Amino acid sequence: MKLAIATLSLFISLLVGEETPSQECSVVEMQEFYQFAAQKVKVTTPNEWKVGENEIIYELEHKEMPSGYLIAGFADIYSFDGDTPPKIIDGYPKTTITILEPGEYEFEIKLNLIYKAS
Repeated sequence: MKLAIATLSLFISLLVGEETPSQECSVVEMQEFYQFAAQKVKVTTPNEWKVGENEIIYELEHKEMPSGYLIAGFADIYSFDGDTPPKIIDGYPKTTITILEPGEYEFEIKLNLIYKAS
C-alpha cells in the first residue's frame, strides 16, 4: 500500500474587515493585530501519513490572545487520485484529515487570525 502526501503548505491569512471611519477610536488596534499576525507558528504533521485519521497540530508563539481575537485552522484539498475525497475536521489547535483510501493527496493548510469586536 502506497500513501504519499504531495504538498503541504502553511499560510497565515489575515481577515481584516472593511475599515469604518470613526472620529472617536479605531475598532481594532492595527499595530497589535499585525504583531499577532506576524508571530511564529509551529506546525506538526504526521511523520508517516496513513489511511485513517491524521492530525495536524498548530502551536503559536503567543498562545494568549486578547479578547476578541480568534484563530481558525483549516485544510483545503487541492488534488487526490482516489475515488473518495478525504474527510477534514477543521479547527485550532488541531485539524484532522481522515484519508479513506491509499493514494496521492495535495493539501493546503491555513491559519486565520480573526478579530471580532463585541
